[in-house]
Amino acid sequence: MCRQLAPAVDYVAADPLIALRVFDEVADAPTWAAADVPGSPYAVALDSAGVTLAKGTFNSLVQLEGIIATARGRESEPAVAF
Repeated sequence: MCRQLAPAVDYVAADPLIALRVFDEVADAPTWAAADVPGSPYAVALDSAGVTLAKGTFNSLVQLEGIIATARGRESEPAVAF
């Protein structure tokens, strides 16, 4: 599945406003475990401070773009303090 999604990931990586990193499920197993990623393929969108804005499993470019759109929407929301 991940190989089939490589063109979608490459497409998103070409966006100059996105810094994209790919972590291999086997080679980067400690990172996957630390992030508690449930499976592959999985995307996590962070802001510049490292705060998670959106995350989720994706199986198509449309779903990956949805995660990014959710993150961008949350990034522009005002912070709420409790």
